[in-house]
Amino acid sequence: MAWRELGATRVLAILLGACAIAAIGLAIYWFLPLGVVTYSNGFSNLASTSPIQVNLVTHMRTPDPLKAVYMTSWAAGNAKFRRELFDLVDTTEVNAVVIDVKDYTGRISFPVDDPALVAIGSAEKRIPDIKDLIAILHSKGVYVI
Repeated sequence: MAWRELGATRVLAILLGACAIAAIGLAIYWFLPLGVVTYSNGFSNLASTSPIQVNLVTHMRTPDPLKAVYMTSWAAGNAKFRRELFDLVDTTEVNAVVIDVKDYTGRISFPVDDPALVAIGSAEKRIPDIKDLIAILHSKGVYVI
């Protein structure tokens, strides 16, 4: 098929569309920080007079055999589902719980203290008391994943 058969208007539309796609691609490449990774220890923004809050991290040995239940973040934040989970733990051989704290949306499912994460909206309050939930599960001898 020759260009003359397509018509000047159609050829011009195709060329303009190709240029627009190329311009958008260049803009994305230019303005997005692709491949740039920065790390922070979380203490760089603290003033020297600010008290540092230390959360004690506990760890349990992995049970053998591991008999786990999976929970979405929405389920972990639901009081009724938690009661049913605690009942299941108390009455069966379940000794571990998998909590999905970051799903397909990419959001963290509990409140965070990091100002950078707060600024970009990385967290969503689905599990408002995750530390308390983990403490209760640990007190029942449940391994939290």
